[in-house]
Amino acid sequence: MRPRTEGGPEMTRDGDKLHDPRYLGILDEALELAERAVARYYAISPREWSTRFRYALGSSAGHPELPFHPGALAQIVLVERGDRSHPPLYRIVLRDDEILALGEELGLLPVLAGTLAHELVHLVRFASQRVPFDLEGDEMLEEERRVREISRAALAPLLPPEARPALDRLSGR
Repeated sequence: MRPRTEGGPEMTRDGDKLHDPRYLGILDEALELAERAVARYYAISPREWSTRFRYALGSSAGHPELPFHPGALAQIVLVERGDRSHPPLYRIVLRDDEILALGEELGLLPVLAGTLAHELVHLVRFASQRVPFDLEGDEMLEEERRVREISRAALAPLLPPEARPALDRLSGR
């Protein structure tokens, strides 16, 4: 089974709020929904998350040096480039405070699931070489638009109707 967090579920740091026991169940449920949605969209088998699309979760509290775009709830970081013997390894870094604040307004589960699905779509597109990891400028903006559309389309059938406001906000609608 792939690791869901850097250092395991017991990892906590100042500011690392989503790994607090109060939120771990919701985080796990959101991750399961996001993986299932993206797997269905791209026809990925469950075992490919550990063999082809490797990643770990982390908190921005553990990465104070990492710059985030304004309004971003998470960012994907390339940890290992990979080679013929193993695929790349990515880290999805969550902005706990921003996610929790938006979760209070729109529901934590759909906000987390939408955020994770968005980053997993990026991961699949990068790892399968559909797009390069280091896009810039207009290409990056177009890729973000595409990823918002894909993650919304993938996740919408798995969430209840009351989650639509969160999906709308996350997809820029």
